[in-house]
Amino acid sequence: ERQRIEAERAANVERQRVEAEKQTEIERQRIEAERAANVERQRVEAEKQAEEERQRLEAERAAQIEKQRVEAEMERQRVEAEQQAEKERQRIQAEQQAEQQDEMETQVEVEQSNPPSEIQ
Repeated sequence: ERQRIEAERAANVERQRVEAEKQTEIERQRIEAERAANVERQRVEAEKQAEEERQRLEAERAAQIEKQRVEAEMERQRVEAEQQAEKERQRIQAEQQAEQQDEMETQVEVEQSNPPSEIQ
């Protein structure tokens, strides 16, 4: 009877040891799976941040290109306006010279048609 009880006790201890080993293995696998999930989450987050940074840099480059385009267009318009102003200045100057020339020619015609002797 004592041997049977002893054998039963030993069998119970062995069952508990096997069960504890099983639980330890299950816990080890759970921890490993959690660790793998954390690593994957970090990888995904790092990828997302890298993509956001790439998009930010791309937007920055596009904004810089647009800024340069606008500045170039403004400079082109400024130069064009300067050229137009210079043409207008030259046109006015030519007009004034033509008027002066006309006045001088008119004066000469008046003097030639009215010689000084006739005026007196």
